[in-house]
Amino acid sequence: MKPLPDMLRDAKSDAPPPRYDVDDVVAAGRRRVHRRNAGWALAAVVAVAAAIGVPQVLTRGPGPGPTPAPAQSKPAVVVPTPARGEVIPLVRRFTGYQTATFRVEDPTSVGLGYTDAVVTRLGPRTNQNEFSGARLTVYEPGIDPVGRRTATARVDTDPIKGRPAFFFKSAVSTMRDENNESLAWEYADDGSLAVLTPDPYGVTRAELREVAEGFTMSAARPMLVPYKLRYVPAGYRLASITATDGYWGMGIVPLLDARAQLASGRDQAHEIIIWLDKLPDTSGGVRCGPDGCPGKNVFGGRYRFEFGTALPPSEVQKMINGAVMFSVDDPKTWIPVNEAVPEANQLKAE
Repeated sequence: MKPLPDMLRDAKSDAPPPRYDVDDVVAAGRRRVHRRNAGWALAAVVAVAAAIGVPQVLTRGPGPGPTPAPAQSKPAVVVPTPARGEVIPLVRRFTGYQTATFRVEDPTSVGLGYTDAVVTRLGPRTNQNEFSGARLTVYEPGIDPVGRRTATARVDTDPIKGRPAFFFKSAVSTMRDENNESLAWEYADDGSLAVLTPDPYGVTRAELREVAEGFTMSAARPMLVPYKLRYVPAGYRLASITATDGYWGMGIVPLLDARAQLASGRDQAHEIIIWLDKLPDTSGGVRCGPDGCPGKNVFGGRYRFEFGTALPPSEVQKMINGAVMFSVDDPKTWIPVNEAVPEANQLKAE
């Protein structure tokens, strides 16, 4: 995964209208994850599913194939899908868990088509520059993340919980995956895929399998936020949510982009981003104009509610004025993200 960019507030007022990448939505949230896990070796792999563009597969060199594993029982797993006309919910599909070597964090990012979590190696760092971890992305039914790039080959491996699994590698160099094999496996009866993408610093095949073998689905859990938008311009749909310690960020895209994201599991550039974050946030923020992002201080000045968008100021002000805040200190007041946006601004199954 690519390391998080240092988001600079250097856009000029006469620059072209920006389109915000999903990294802008979750950058602060990902930094929260980094801070909370400072005692462990965090992967430099906290980019979002926007960048997962799951890599191409690796051509295997000469040598014997994998030894067939003993037959495993295959637990029945079915991912429920909304009926035609129903809102597509943004929900966590699994919970955090721990294996002998790794901790899988509770998912902090959910979007149309995926649930995403950070994987970190247990124990202290032995070297400040040494990281070891991965990202786990669980895709919704019907999405083939590997097929988004031309595959040259694939390395099959022993089944995981009785279902097909394989390693693959990207032939398109990125800071995230140029030397890395990822592991993909079917986690449900319909062939839905989960993908583990490691950082560049030494997660082995055996270790990826260890994390994959520990994975199980859970009952869907909504992503909760402490605010509600009573107004979003027509033609836009909720696409993603990142929620972690003291940070809640939404990404909202045009309707056609929302449909494209649902089909591919890959985030689209967001034209509206909204985030609530603790103050002061000294670790960098979303790219905005020289005067910063429109918004307001809330909860006695302890938090900042901001918007990054190229919409006219009048539309942005309507969203700001229409926002309702709940108590950041009382999670019982928080609501599912799908209830935090008008129903007209949510994608529905077709």
